[in-house]
Amino acid sequence: MLCEKPMGMNYKEAKEIYKAVKKNKKKFKCGFNHRYHGGILEAHKLCKKGKIGNLLFIRAAYGHGGRVGYDKEWRSKKSFCGGGQLLDQGSHLIDLCQWLFNFEKLKQASAIKKTMFWKMGVEDNAFILLETKTGKVAQIHASWTQWKNLFRFEIYGTKGSIEVNGLGRSYGIETLSISTRKKLGIAPVIKKRQYKVEKSWELEWLDFIRAINGNKKMMSNEKESLEVMKTINILYTK
Repeated sequence: MLCEKPMGMNYKEAKEIYKAVKKNKKKFKCGFNHRYHGGILEAHKLCKKGKIGNLLFIRAAYGHGGRVGYDKEWRSKKSFCGGGQLLDQGSHLIDLCQWLFNFEKLKQASAIKKTMFWKMGVEDNAFILLETKTGKVAQIHASWTQWKNLFRFEIYGTKGSIEVNGLGRSYGIETLSISTRKKLGIAPVIKKRQYKVEKSWELEWLDFIRAINGNKKMMSNEKESLEVMKTINILYTK
């Protein structure tokens, strides 16, 4: 089963899907395609290899400015969409952060959810703060008042940092910057790579097919996607 992100309109729906998948012994994937972007895939690989040392924190922003009539589209109605920008682009960032933090248990999670510009029944901005049990922190901003489309994902560790900017098309060329710290007080060495061909949808689909045809475990499976919905539920109910 391939389910477009998020896993449901709310945590209750996601739990029902999770139980159905387990009961019927089916393979499940949630469509968090951002994991398959070239820069993000490389960033995850480098973090796993310890390229920037032990992870300290992530700072991320994702947003666009909508369009004429955006406040009258289905995304503006909670009964249709379940929530606003926290659930929309925010779920992508939460998924990426928890994935990079290896889905460590959270110590705390909070969010400021505000409807600041669009006349709609859901939030157009979400300011999110997550902290894991081991002290890693993620600072996230998802916005529908980012008048120029933006994707920025920064990962900081004890030995350096990794930054991914852009997603292609209107978000700009996807660029990966790797900063390696040599000594305290000395500017790090920075190397950059560009990903001019966007292959996330293709790679996501191939991952799904390989898992169906074999025993390969999919990224963004039912367990991980339920954890993302659990976090979103906390952020909406606090």
